[in-house]
Amino acid sequence: MKLLTVKQIVLKSIVAISFASLCVTANAQTLSENTTGTHQGFFYKFWKDSGDASMTLGTGGNYTSQWTNATNNWFGGKGWSPGSDSRIIRYFGSFSATASQNAYLSVYGWTKSPVVEYYIVESYGSYNPASCSGGTNYGTFLSDGATYTVSRCQRTVLGADGFASLMSTYYSVRNPKKGFGDISGTVTFANHVDFWKSKGLSLGTTHEFQIVATEGYQSAGTSNITVSGNVVSSSSVNSSIKSSSVASSSSRSSSSVSSSGQCQCNWYGTLYPACAAAQSGWGWENNKSCISKSACASQPVNQGGLVCGGTNSTSSAPVSSSSARLKSSLGVTSSSRSSSNSTLIYAVNAGASSAATVNGVVYQADRFASGGKTHVVTNAIAGTTDDALYQSERYGTYNYEVPVSNATYSVVLHFAELYQTTAGARSFNVSVEGKSVLSNFDLFNAVGRFTAYDQRVDGLAVTDGKLTISLSTVVDNATITGFAIYSSDGGALTGDEPECSSSANQNSINQLPPEATIVVCENR
Repeated sequence: MKLLTVKQIVLKSIVAISFASLCVTANAQTLSENTTGTHQGFFYKFWKDSGDASMTLGTGGNYTSQWTNATNNWFGGKGWSPGSDSRIIRYFGSFSATASQNAYLSVYGWTKSPVVEYYIVESYGSYNPASCSGGTNYGTFLSDGATYTVSRCQRTVLGADGFASLMSTYYSVRNPKKGFGDISGTVTFANHVDFWKSKGLSLGTTHEFQIVATEGYQSAGTSNITVSGNVVSSSSVNSSIKSSSVASSSSRSSSSVSSSGQCQCNWYGTLYPACAAAQSGWGWENNKSCISKSACASQPVNQGGLVCGGTNSTSSAPVSSSSARLKSSLGVTSSSRSSSNSTLIYAVNAGASSAATVNGVVYQADRFASGGKTHVVTNAIAGTTDDALYQSERYGTYNYEVPVSNATYSVVLHFAELYQTTAGARSFNVSVEGKSVLSNFDLFNAVGRFTAYDQRVDGLAVTDGKLTISLSTVVDNATITGFAIYSSDGGALTGDEPECSSSANQNSINQLPPEATIVVCENR
């Protein structure tokens, strides 16, 4: 996918856009000629060098595309102009090509001064776009629950002034790459910018545009993508953010929180080291990206925060299932626990008539609910390798009341949007033992459709013999796909448990770190 001619470079650059192409329309429109503009609040760009590729602008951040082998090279998508170093980008929909087709879905943009082209490649087919001839590999880093391989490719281009110059393209390629068909994900762009900077790969001072693009080269396929995102301030401090008790499996082995007071930042569901020196924004310390405490605290309430050992506060904070699994969340020493051991009490696969096993934990068929209805899908779930837990839901306004002994508990709640297709179509409240966990929560806006999302809450003192999880509808229906209950101070299930009636039917999960012990029932 090399674009070597002056005409092609000019066409891909936003600099050459005419005012005639900047018209705004509220109606869907199909593009088959090279153009750029705005549509229903989103910037769009469409370019091809030949053939029949076309792109249709849908509602809001949505677009569809289709192309055949008659097109040599094309790309198009929706997003923003200007781009931003600190935008969190979300997408969902479908990306339909095959492994034998040369196509990819990526966050794509340009900057000026200097001119730099960049790709964050989420999915690709027969050709890894970072494997350019003569390219330089800069290693890997973790972001949004995946490993990204970074490389720089360079080519000589002829500018409008007639002089040749060297142009750089930066690639961050996701591993594992997203599959074809239904697709969704989140890209925290600042993570990529900071890693690039640490390797001397700086972007230009001016962001021209930033889109979620479909691209094809001598291939055929279709896409239907909806884009959303928000720019996160790294300077404002939200004092309402408290320390949370969440850990990421990607960082637990090397940098888990200790009782000595070392802090990390749960950044929109992904755990990163908290900077020791940097006072604002992102930094690079000890050969790793880090987030300043002020930037970490700037996230909206219930979207993340500092994770510190040896503190006295407890709160809930979300963890994307793609970046933090249940076992890793047990690897944090939290002051809300009376000891370093955490034992599974019971787990429920909401909306399902059968059990599901996740990381060795058996989530039993749905029970202990009062109210609500159930719904099951077969769609693949992004952000997890354990689809079954996220393919069934209980929805409506309802309670779960689990009979347990009076003790202190932690609960991990599991969610996935299995029905709605736009932001604002569903919002709901969740509380556990009277503690508000989520308020006016828009699951689709947080992670998109068919994407796993986990939320943990600690320090739940049960005094009435039952642990109550309450879900109430604000718009459409509240929903949950499952939950697991833990205790570190002797809590126990006290009600009927036919799935596991004797200690002889229990197994210890040996794969967990030594600071966490789980006992679960055999899956039979």
